[in-house]
Amino acid sequence: MRDRKARDDLYERAAEAWGEDAQLTKAAEEFAELAAVVNRAQNGQADHMDIIEELVDARLMLEQLEFQLDDATVGLAFDQAVADLEDRLEVHGDAE
Repeated sequence: MRDRKARDDLYERAAEAWGEDAQLTKAAEEFAELAAVVNRAQNGQADHMDIIEELVDARLMLEQLEFQLDDATVGLAFDQAVADLEDRLEVHGDAE
């Protein structure tokens, strides 16, 4: 696996090569493909490997978006979302 700096350099090159608008379009495409394969899996028309393949593509685009949108800000928002999930689980008595 590449270290964070190497991935950031790669994501910068991708943004420069294709532009932010194209990257947003590609991200939407990959997220839609992931949603579609999850739906197919629920209907028995796809398996875990199909999901993994689309998940990897979506994750790659997600990381690129995070890089483009300022990953520190995204990280803070993500940490808050995780804390909110923990709070919701505690309210429902499902937390450990």
